[in-house]
Amino acid sequence: MADPEPEENAIRSKSPRSAALLSPRLAWVILLGGLCATALMVLFTKSQVDGAHQRHFATECERLTKMVSERLADHAGLLRGGVALFAASDFVTRDEWHRYSEGLTLERQLPGIQGFGYSLLIPKGQRAEHIRQVRSEGFPDYDVVPTGERDVQSAVLYVEPFRGRNLRAFGYDMLTEPVRRAAAEFSRDTGTTALSGKVMLVQETGSEVQAGSIMLAAVYRNGMPTRTLEERRAALHGWVYSACRMNDFMQKVVAEWTPQGDHSLDFRIFDGREPVASSLLYEYRHDAAEGSEASPALAHRTSVEFNGHDWTLDFSKAGLPVFSEGYISVWVTVVAGVSITLLLLALFRSIWRRAEGLRTSAASYRTLADSGQALIWKARSDSLCDYFNQTWLDFTGRTFEAEFGNGWTEGVHPDDRPRCLAIYTAAFARREPFSMDYRLRRHDGEYRWLQDDGCPRYDADGRFVGFIGYCLDVTDRKGLETELLARIKELDGFSHTISHDLKGPLVTIQVFAGMIEKELAAGNQANVLADLSRIKTGAARMLTLVNHLLALAKAGKVVDAALPVDMNLVVGDVLAGLAGLLADRQVEVSVDEGLGTVHGDASGISTVVQNLVENAVKFGPTEAPCRVKIGVRQEGGERVYFVEDNGRGIDPRDQERVFGLFSRLDTDTEGTGVGLALARRIVQAHGGRIWVESEGSGTGSRFCFTFGAMSVEMRP
Repeated sequence: MADPEPEENAIRSKSPRSAALLSPRLAWVILLGGLCATALMVLFTKSQVDGAHQRHFATECERLTKMVSERLADHAGLLRGGVALFAASDFVTRDEWHRYSEGLTLERQLPGIQGFGYSLLIPKGQRAEHIRQVRSEGFPDYDVVPTGERDVQSAVLYVEPFRGRNLRAFGYDMLTEPVRRAAAEFSRDTGTTALSGKVMLVQETGSEVQAGSIMLAAVYRNGMPTRTLEERRAALHGWVYSACRMNDFMQKVVAEWTPQGDHSLDFRIFDGREPVASSLLYEYRHDAAEGSEASPALAHRTSVEFNGHDWTLDFSKAGLPVFSEGYISVWVTVVAGVSITLLLLALFRSIWRRAEGLRTSAASYRTLADSGQALIWKARSDSLCDYFNQTWLDFTGRTFEAEFGNGWTEGVHPDDRPRCLAIYTAAFARREPFSMDYRLRRHDGEYRWLQDDGCPRYDADGRFVGFIGYCLDVTDRKGLETELLARIKELDGFSHTISHDLKGPLVTIQVFAGMIEKELAAGNQANVLADLSRIKTGAARMLTLVNHLLALAKAGKVVDAALPVDMNLVVGDVLAGLAGLLADRQVEVSVDEGLGTVHGDASGISTVVQNLVENAVKFGPTEAPCRVKIGVRQEGGERVYFVEDNGRGIDPRDQERVFGLFSRLDTDTEGTGVGLALARRIVQAHGGRIWVESEGSGTGSRFCFTFGAMSVEMRP
């Protein structure tokens, strides 16, 4: 290196005026001026980013509000069609209403409607005749609910689809409930479609209860005037109505919004103008597992008005994280401003005094290097490291003396060390930049993945003086890559199953549909029924697989994870639901007493128990009686629940494979290969684990599962 003395002498020979200009105070002026300018640019850039963030939030709020309003308008159009049907006929029969509803294809066009029906107004004193008439149509148990005579009564006469939950609404008098009555009277008096306040639908069964809402449109008797309020009340015949469970009602809106929507936005819908908890109709959270109630950075409240009834929409969104992608331009401004300031400062210092500049730059370099998150190192031309920043030393927990030279390689994972040194030495030999990943032992003993980037250094005369580099902890990225590879593998299996298991039923449907055409042409009615049966079987198989895949897609999320779940009740409900299967197979079931209480998602836990019991019955013995035991045992500090059977057993080599997606050890047995994979996902989402214990063929199997660190209470 050249002797710095001539430069020092040159600086000392400058005039007093020049020396004053190059005084250290000017360095502070440059530094402070550059940082102030950078700060102003950062504030300006941040304001631009925040403004764009808020405008995007406002746009999303407006789009969602419009979609909800359009959804209500679609439902109103449905009711107007029902009113028109009554206007076109003196009397609409039950069969006509059924065929009309089927033609609307509600489940495809307007999914989320729980029931689409007609409620008849019953004049005073005609209740008994009405009940007699409906019972004569083939409904011997029909009654108007609640029972008893009233001045004004109504009864749900038609409701589609006429099955499942909707049977609970048959005969229900909506006028006995104040909220429904208010909406019905509004529609009667105004002749418009009315939206009720928040209600609990009579279709609710007590499981997965949702808030509900009713939309009604008055039907007047044909030929009667309806110009005045009195005429409309006198002409009233009944109401066409639709009943919606709000989560189902919003499902299509959310599905259409999410592909292009802002997935960090949350919103809630309240009935009325005041957003109080008791009027909450629907809530969407972008992260269902997140329970934070912290105040949002952005909030917006608007309303949707429908014929005099209001819904309040409350939107909220967190602000941009400091290190998010949205703030890239801000950080670029910070880095650029600071870099330019430091470059100007360094240039000034080198002119004033090169030696002083070198010492100042070295101190600034150490401060900058030690305050960042990067692990910075420097090596001489002989490849021996002579500098590690404080971040590196804090990470490894070792001293500079221990790391000096090649000492740092002692912390490299033994499996990575040969490859790491080969890349390192080759880069020095070629004097080319390099980038490599390896595991380095942290101060707590854990090996963390680092991405190490190094580049050659040259002095002012162009001579090679070594390398400088930095390392970043990329362990989380490695984990995501591993998870991505696992998902890709799972997707391959999924694609194969879709192409195989769904193609078979589709081919069956296609073939027998063609045969039906031929049989009809030939007049062979008996064969048509057989072909239709095969088509129904193929469709049912496809539906089963699709339902299993949908359940699997939802299994990674835990709903209400903090709620207590009584395992005794869960097992009791599962066995009650499988009573038909257990009786048909003559299964002997025994259950331990005092299974205790866990905290988690009751629906998911029930799915795990049900899948394991069904699996035990499916692969139970064909000759001897099938026995299934459900119990719990203590292992160390955790409770282990199990479902045990006396069936075929599982070879130890296959005990991990059975939990794979679409994995079926016995291809001759009916099934989709989703059940055990679904059970594993649910258990893992609760922080637990699941495994099988079996000694092999003919020894039975015991499927065990835990709930990890989640709280477990033991009581009878």
